[in-house]
Amino acid sequence: MTAQIVFKTDKKVKELTQRKIRQEGTTLTAFFNQCMKDYMAGKIKTGLIYSEPEIEIMKVTPFIQVKMDRIARL
Repeated sequence: MTAQIVFKTDKKVKELTQRKIRQEGTTLTAFFNQCMKDYMAGKIKTGLIYSEPEIEIMKVTPFIQVKMDRIARL
């Protein structure tokens, strides 16, 4: 049994991808089916990558600074 997946993408990106896939001897359908199988098998991971790291500003008292310096020396 099969199911159809429909999604929108940029026409030029689709055409260029389809051309490259054909040159490699396969189809977009086969490519996406393999991607889904690999994802389910844990071979492909997804996630968010932040372009800027999150920064937390902390107030450090002199007492805490002494403790941090001791840890740094270890």
